Amino acid sequence: MSIAMMSNFPGGKVIELKLFGKLTRKTGNGTITIKGEALKKGSDLSITIPVE
Repeated sequence: MSIAMMSNFPGGKVIELKLFGKLTRKTGNGTITIKGEALKKGSDLSITIPVE
C-alpha cells in the first residue's frame, strides 16, 4: 500500500494518513512507517495496526 495523503494537525500530536493499494493479506498486522525527514522532529514514526 502507499500513502495517498498525509496531514499534520496543529500541536503536532496527530497525523492523518489516507492509504491506497491492494492488501496482500486479509488478516494479521501491518506496519506503517513515516521517515523522519517527512516529520518536524526528524525521527522515524512507526505504528502497527491490525488488518481485519
